Amino acid sequence: AKQLAQDPTELPEEKEAKKLNDQAKKLRQDANKALEEAQKAKQLDGPGAQEALDKAKQAAELADAADAKADEALTKAEEARNAKIKDANENATAALKKANELADLADAAIDKAAEKKRAEQAAKAERDALKKKLEDAKQAVETAKKNAADVLEDPLVKKALADAIKLADDVDKALDLAEQGLVSNDDAAKALEKLESQIPPLEDIVNDAVARAAKNAAERDALKKRVAAATDAEKAAEDLAKSNGVLATPEVDEAAKKYAQLKKIADDALAAAAKEDKAGSPDANRRAAEAVAALEAQVPKLQDAVNSRLEADAKKRAEADAMKQKLHNAEHAADIAKAKAEKLQVAPELEDALQEAKKLRDLAASKLKAFEDGGDDAALYKAATDAVDEAERAANALDEKVADLAAAKKKRQAEEEARRKAEEARKKREKEELDAMRAKTQSAKEAADDAKRDALAEDPTLLEDDDVATALREAERLRRLAEQALLDAAAGKISNADALKAVEAAENAYRAFRNALNEARLRRQRERERKALRRTLDQASKTIDSAPAWAKQRNFIHEAEYPKELISQATKTEMEAQAKLASAEAHPDDVEALEAAKIAVKACADAAKEVSIALDEADRAYRKRRRREADEKEAELRRRLEEEEENARRKAQSFYDHINRKNMAAMGLGDLVDRTKPESHAHAPPTAVKADEFDYTLVVPYAQLTADKAPNFPAGVDPANREKFLSDAEFSSILGCDKSAFTAMPKWKRDAMKKKAQLF
Repeated sequence: AKQLAQDPTELPEEKEAKKLNDQAKKLRQDANKALEEAQKAKQLDGPGAQEALDKAKQAAELADAADAKADEALTKAEEARNAKIKDANENATAALKKANELADLADAAIDKAAEKKRAEQAAKAERDALKKKLEDAKQAVETAKKNAADVLEDPLVKKALADAIKLADDVDKALDLAEQGLVSNDDAAKALEKLESQIPPLEDIVNDAVARAAKNAAERDALKKRVAAATDAEKAAEDLAKSNGVLATPEVDEAAKKYAQLKKIADDALAAAAKEDKAGSPDANRRAAEAVAALEAQVPKLQDAVNSRLEADAKKRAEADAMKQKLHNAEHAADIAKAKAEKLQVAPELEDALQEAKKLRDLAASKLKAFEDGGDDAALYKAATDAVDEAERAANALDEKVADLAAAKKKRQAEEEARRKAEEARKKREKEELDAMRAKTQSAKEAADDAKRDALAEDPTLLEDDDVATALREAERLRRLAEQALLDAAAGKISNADALKAVEAAENAYRAFRNALNEARLRRQRERERKALRRTLDQASKTIDSAPAWAKQRNFIHEAEYPKELISQATKTEMEAQAKLASAEAHPDDVEALEAAKIAVKACADAAKEVSIALDEADRAYRKRRRREADEKEAELRRRLEEEEENARRKAQSFYDHINRKNMAAMGLGDLVDRTKPESHAHAPPTAVKADEFDYTLVVPYAQLTADKAPNFPAGVDPANREKFLSDAEFSSILGCDKSAFTAMPKWKRDAMKKKAQLF
């Protein structure tokens, strides 16, 4: 409030208001602190929550009273000071309102706590009911476990019981968490529902397992009877073999032993099935049934072994013949592979494989003979069969080996061909490099010869210059060294890089010769330029010196058109050119002096040309001025006549308009008079000047053509192309280029330059 009032001195009302406001703030802080303590007590649900809330309300009331007093004091201060203090009072009122709102929120929180307590009591009753249901469910699980005493090892039974027990534990945990308030009763109820839904499937699984165990026991009894029947059949087969004298043969003996093994396997499988059945294995009887079936299948095999023994000898001979044919075919295949190898010229590489194949055939032949002499030994038959098969595979592999050797040889040939071509390419590249260097040397020599011929044709004395002769001798010497280096490189004595250095040295020497020749030519050229400059300067001097006499002869030397200043400037330019050229002639090697003389002589020639043009233009301007003065007098007379005619026409028109208005008023049409009144006609614009009335031969000073002189340009000047009436010297000085270069520029660029020069 003091800042707004911009007065550092406090009024008594302001001091009192400040004091009361400070008290109100302190009471408000106490009220807020009391409210926070009430909220903490309410969260803890302690016995002092209501007392804390009462204290908070009392503190808020005291704060409200203090705020009211402060508001009254502030209002008086505002009336004493100015209306801007109102904002501070509104802020205090808003704070009081906020404190009341917080007190209301505290009352609502207490009511909510009471409601929460009632809800907790109802939740406890609900949890007690859930615990009763849980006990019933646990009892049902225990009953199912007792019924499954004989099949507890069954995986399905074990898993179902474990799942049910785990679900019961989950329900216990959920109820504990619900009592702690960490989860809701609904979560515990859902867990219990899941447990109750698991009990019927558990009972079904147990009943199924018990029924399956009884069924499996009946199946095992049937299998034992089948084993006894198979044993009787085996005994009869052995008696038959013994009576026929074939019991000791390998096939019959092996079949009998095999039966004994299968008999033991079947007995073991039946014993194991009884154990696995208790564990609930679904495959227990299946494996026993398979073992009994294998045992039953072995009885016909034993019988077949006895019957087939009589055919064994004939079969053995047939097999021996078949193996001999395979060995013959393997030998034939080896011969064919050897022939192919010889044809493809890879026989030496195939020799080891041929020897290995022959060893395998010899081994197979010996194994086959042992088989033929060794009776019915299956090992001998297998050894012979394996040896023959190995020999056959070795023979078949020979053809693949030949193909691989041929491909490898072809690859080696291709690699050798690639290396040969690469070497040829390298040699060709080096030869091309040498040829290129020879061509460069020859080209440098030919260029020097061309320069010599040009010099002889231009000026035979050029080659007699000391610098030119020295450079030519050095170039010829280095060329001979380069040619020798090329010969050495071709013979392999030096590298192409060394030869290239010699060639480049020769090229540089020939280049130096041409430069020396050009320097000599330039010296002679400068001499000719000085003579030409002298002739040009003499001709320009003649033109400038004869200007006064020519003007006098044309009778306008004393007129205003006579370019006296231009002729005077040209005379000065001539004198400067004479001095510059004399300096260049005195110092023939000074290029800068010659360039300065060129510039000065050109300026003198341009000045002479401007003088000549200015004299012609002055003559034409003088004569045109005389004609223009006569034309102006005639135009003035014509203008006066036109003005008199226009005045007469206006008077007549005014008279007719007056008569018309009177007539229309008499007819009652006076309101149409103003609308039918013809508009006054402005004077017709002056007739535009035609293009053929401009005299582009005029030369007008720049000062009379600038924009600030418009529209009082000299007669005959085209206002849109004023730059054309400048002299050549002023044109170059003002626009920075000559007239031909300016005309070649695009229009936009010409306009920009004209604007800058105030000629647009």
